[in-house]
This record gives sequence, structure tokens and C-alpha cells, in this order.
Amino acid sequence: MGVAGDSRVEAAAAVTLAPDEVHAIEVEARGPLRADGLARTRVIARVRDRHGNLVSSDGLSADATGTLGRFERAADGSLVATYVAPRSRSLRRDAIVVTDRRTRVTAQTEIQLEPLGPARRADLRLGWFDNLGRVSAPVMTLEASAAVPVPRIAVDRVRAGVGVGAYRAGFRAMVDGEEVDVSVTTVPIAGRLSYARRLGPAELLAGVGFGAAVVDAATTSPSAGRRARTLVRPIYIAAVQGRYPRGRIALVGGVEYWRARGDTGDVHGSLGGIVTTVGVGAPF
Repeated sequence: MGVAGDSRVEAAAAVTLAPDEVHAIEVEARGPLRADGLARTRVIARVRDRHGNLVSSDGLSADATGTLGRFERAADGSLVATYVAPRSRSLRRDAIVVTDRRTRVTAQTEIQLEPLGPARRADLRLGWFDNLGRVSAPVMTLEASAAVPVPRIAVDRVRAGVGVGAYRAGFRAMVDGEEVDVSVTTVPIAGRLSYARRLGPAELLAGVGFGAAVVDAATTSPSAGRRARTLVRPIYIAAVQGRYPRGRIALVGGVEYWRARGDTGDVHGSLGGIVTTVGVGAPF
């Protein structure tokens, strides 16, 4: 149907635009992640043609030390895969290389990793012991521990070990009207179990222990002379410790409560108390 005197001609056409082939890939991944074999993040790939348009690619592959899942298309046109960090005590970064298999276009990004601490380590600490009574003295402790694997629950967070300590204290008391010199040497040996949490580069541990305390108690008085006795008593330990790594070594410190009785016939009372220590630790 036309209009008289109107010579215009109208036409319409539909054009289907097809994306060009893959020209570039942009990759990003957020870190850092703890290298514990469990921590994960998303790897996002944006595949573009030479005009900058997002294009689809079903042939993306990825290579990394960690584990990468299959790329899936997101609502915004990007491709997303799940990355799981490797379990490592030395790796500090992981290179993720994404490749379009058809065009061989590649892109790379790095994700920062926080490696696990040493599997085995020893701590030497010096400090002060106080039973909140008559006994207080310098104290030394030595502890060796190893990570206990608990897959999918607490990788490298549970540690088991053994510790030994020693202190020697002396005091003077009035007994039945005469002065008595008392000296007590205590060497606790205990198995320990602790749970660690990372606070940035530092580590906070809370643990318990149980073992035996070897006690050498001696009294000296004008009437009885010197009398000594050695015995073994059970000891219970509760501890909170901190670690701050400095290269191969770590600065360590802690507060512990030792519970042990020291009744020997001549000496009665608690051989346990508050133990505050600082020192250094190193792997072995």
C-alpha cells in the first residue's frame, strides 16, 4: 500500500554479530591463602576478542601447583573456576597459567601463599616460676613438638610433643622454734597437646599436658641435720603460648600453670604454680 506522491522506499535488515576469535585473556585471583590444602578462592578469567568484546571459550585450561576446577560461565560473561591451595611448608606464591587450547593464547597471575610452619620444632625458654607462696625461682623449659595431621578438620593446627623443665628454689622457715633451710629441685616431664591459630604471621597456641614431676626435697635443721628425699608426683599443665617467626627461628613466649603436690614427709605444699617464659624456637 502506498501514498500518492510519496517516492520513499523503506527496508529493514537483521544482522547477526559473531564474536571474533580469542585475542586476549585477563586473569585474577585473590589472596593470600594459607598453603594447607584446604584454603580456596575464585579464579576469574575474562576472554576478549581483538575489539575488547567478551567472548565465549569452552577450551580454557589452567596449570598451577594448587588444584583448579573447571571454568564455568558467570552471569557477567566471565569464566570462573575454584582454586584450592596446595599443602606446602615452603611455597610462598603459586603461578596460575590459563590457556585457550584452540588459539594458544595464554595469561598468567600469581596468588600469594602463607606456607605451613615446620612440622617438627623445638623451643628453649627461660623465665620465672612462682607458686604464689614460698617457692619462686628461675625456670628453664625445653619442648619438642610435631604437627599431627587431622585432614579436613585442622590441618597443621594440632601439635603433640613432650616438654621438660627445671627449677631450684630455697627458703627458710621456722619449725617448732628452730630455723629450717628447705631446698626443692623439681624437674617436670610431660606430654603435651596443643591447638594453634594463626594471627597474621604470628601463631597462638593453647594446650594441656600431663606427666610426672621428679622432686628432690631437702631440709637442714640444727636438731635433725640434713634430710633429703626424692619422689615422683603427677603434674598437670595448662598453657597459652605465642610464636613470631623471624626467618629460620621464632621468638616464643608463654604463660603456663603447673599443678603438682610436693608432700614429702618433711615438706608439704604445692610445687606447681605460674610459669612465665620467653625464648627461641627452631625446626629440627
